[in-house]
Amino acid sequence: MYKFILSSLFVVLFFSFANAQSGLGYLKGYVKCGGIGNDGCAVSGATVTLKPIETHSKSIEKITTKTDSGGYFKTDASFGEYELIISANGYATYQTTVYIPSSVNLNWAVRLKKVRAARKNP
Repeated sequence: MYKFILSSLFVVLFFSFANAQSGLGYLKGYVKCGGIGNDGCAVSGATVTLKPIETHSKSIEKITTKTDSGGYFKTDASFGEYELIISANGYATYQTTVYIPSSVNLNWAVRLKKVRAARKNP
């Protein structure tokens, strides 16, 4: 009886751990321009891309979304490591590596720097 209870407990714990590791993570946040603090303008229509890093991500698919009128975005992604790329017309591209844990809301705030238009020589 003792062995049966112990082996049953092991099976339950094993499948609980396996289920916890197979969940989705969530990356959400906003993209703004300007200075530090809440005074920056929202960057609407920015492209937010998550490219999975093959050896550290459960996903193999690239995930892309756009920011809304308030600069807010949200993505669902399998847990793992990704290259996060945020770009918008008139702004420098933001790029970093991010780890999205399983079943966790990861909040991300980005401030993009404006790019000055190149001057044309007459």
